[in-house]
Amino acid sequence: MHACGHDFHTAIGLVLARWISEQRAKLRGKIILLFQPAEEGSRGARAVSASGLLDEADYFAAAHVGMMARTGEVVIDPYGFLCGTKFNVDFKGRAAHCASEPEAGKNALAAACSAFMLLQGISRSSKGASRINVGKLSGGRGRNIIPDQAYMEIDLRGETTEVNDYLVERTQEILKGTAQSLDVQLSIEDLGTVYDIKNDPELVEYLKEVASQCPLVKAVTTHSDFGGSEDASIIIKRIQQLFGKCIYFVIGADRTAGHHQPDFDADEAALEIGFEMFKGLIRKINGC
Repeated sequence: MHACGHDFHTAIGLVLARWISEQRAKLRGKIILLFQPAEEGSRGARAVSASGLLDEADYFAAAHVGMMARTGEVVIDPYGFLCGTKFNVDFKGRAAHCASEPEAGKNALAAACSAFMLLQGISRSSKGASRINVGKLSGGRGRNIIPDQAYMEIDLRGETTEVNDYLVERTQEILKGTAQSLDVQLSIEDLGTVYDIKNDPELVEYLKEVASQCPLVKAVTTHSDFGGSEDASIIIKRIQQLFGKCIYFVIGADRTAGHHQPDFDADEAALEIGFEMFKGLIRKINGC
């Protein structure tokens, strides 16, 4: 279970698609609905951005349910989006019997473990908040075999692009250094980088008006700390570079547990609120 709320996003998008189809005679322009693929890894957003599918977009709107907001609350202009980079890392060594011929082996797991500990010691930057997490570490084949392979999944996040770039540089130096010191091969797969998000002021005002007119919305919050990263930032950055206007907002939802926890569940009342917000924004942009 992914346990984040993307099933909510899909449900909202499907109902929105039906409404757009029913209202097509009253709407103008081209409306594209994007069901973001491979979310949480940035690969999906990076592929969509590079495809050029949205290069002619005048407006782009995206949202997430839950996060820091309760049911009935809509956060119009959240801040605090962390830049971030994800790495998949493979160490390749040489297997050997740990008792009869240990000197013939090259311990890939030892290199990975060494890198893990050194990554925790990266100095934090005075220029902004940072996060370093090794979410997965595995390796080896059996208790009596020198491990010839190890695998790591690393998640880096920085308050600004500069801070994130600093973490990326230090992480790569540590990975290369530990591989060289233990004489194993290293392969680093860069899954991509996500960015900060700055909403367009015009769309912020549009969405504020939509929220104020929706009976289901009980609280309209303009600014609130998002406190995480968002893959949609890759698409937003490209559209803004091409002079399109973008907005990212949060649809509040009470939760039984935090995002990505095993007992996560969210209040389904957020579904109708999300639909009404997107519908209202489309009508506002269309002037109807």
